[in-house]
Amino acid sequence: MKSSLNFFWLIMALACSSSNDLLPANKESRIAEKYFQSLDSQLTIDQNHFWGQTLKGPVILVNPTTRLFYSNENDALKTFSKIGRIYADTLPDDIPIANTALTWNKKRWTMAMLPLSENVKNRNRLLIHESFHRIQPSLGFNSTNPENAHLDLFEGRVNMRLEIAALKLALLSSDDTELKKHLQAAIHYRRARHLYPKAQINENRHELNEGLAEYTALMLNGFNRKEAIEFLINQAEKFTKSNSFQKSFAYLTLPMYGFLLNDRDNDWHKKLTDESMLTDLIIESFNLKTLSALLIPNSEEYDYATIVSEEKLFSHENRQRVDRYQDLFIKSPTVRLPTSGSTGSFDPNRIYQFNPYGKVYGKASVIAHWGLLEINKEALFTSNDTVMITTPYEELNSIISGDGWTLKLNNGWYLIRDKKNFKPYQK
Repeated sequence: MKSSLNFFWLIMALACSSSNDLLPANKESRIAEKYFQSLDSQLTIDQNHFWGQTLKGPVILVNPTTRLFYSNENDALKTFSKIGRIYADTLPDDIPIANTALTWNKKRWTMAMLPLSENVKNRNRLLIHESFHRIQPSLGFNSTNPENAHLDLFEGRVNMRLEIAALKLALLSSDDTELKKHLQAAIHYRRARHLYPKAQINENRHELNEGLAEYTALMLNGFNRKEAIEFLINQAEKFTKSNSFQKSFAYLTLPMYGFLLNDRDNDWHKKLTDESMLTDLIIESFNLKTLSALLIPNSEEYDYATIVSEEKLFSHENRQRVDRYQDLFIKSPTVRLPTSGSTGSFDPNRIYQFNPYGKVYGKASVIAHWGLLEINKEALFTSNDTVMITTPYEELNSIISGDGWTLKLNNGWYLIRDKKNFKPYQK
């Protein structure tokens, strides 16, 4: 009850304060201040060496339930309220809440959602990842996440898991001969996957975006060598159980390769450009052979039989999922919202391919001209800039909800039935 009262008075103080008023500190603000200090101390160790410029900068930590945020510095317009040694305000409704980087109020910010991990290295890893995205444009890398739908097909998933299995053994290798053997296998499975049209280009772009961000976080968050390897092995185990690889693979592949490349040249990443081809770089750096990708080896050393068996089961379950999506989104009435010009966020581990219609997202948010959509279960994002959700069952003022979603419409907007389905309408 005490914490609820503290939060109430903080909100009242924010509502009544001017931009420079000093607000009383509370539990959440003290935690945020501790997180800012921890991140600053960790990044100080690097002394701007890793990328040749500092990753320190403006950070926002936001409570997604209340939209109240804390920042380590004021905005350029000096509109935030002082609270202890940091700042606080409420995030406007038109700004998506996510772990991301954004430009707002004439500043480039790192944003992360509260609560964060109590483990300092895991917490700083996330914040450093998003801090990379904040400086990414100045490093010359585009922020692009192209389609990698082949990674959610049976052959694509098998070859991805085989590559990861080989990389795990490469990380644990005791000598250079063993290391190169496992890297050769990893590249072999990787190149087999690249037989899909545009696969190499699209995977490469994703790795230069999310992969470089995660590699930066791995190297700067304070892990020693043993901890880094243990972390990568643990992440690999989690990854192989994921329902979707197409948006999440780069968070693992490039950190694994990058950690091994760092043993050869700890400035290898500084030589990258937005046009660099990572597979070619790895082959050249380790003097690997460029074997034909047409033959997929049946190697028990990488647990081939188990992987194939598990992926056959996954494919069967996926077909059942597709049948359910047919019932939910194609055969039944839906709410259809245009997404052209929208912004938002999503969970890369909860994406399901639904051909030929698009992708089903298990968790996402969309901000558009009609309002804010929060998805916590399932929504179909089609290839023609539309998001489809199940029909509504509750409406309270301008907030409409359904099975696993909430829609907050902007003033003047309503949902109307258009024959079979619902659509937004502005009076």
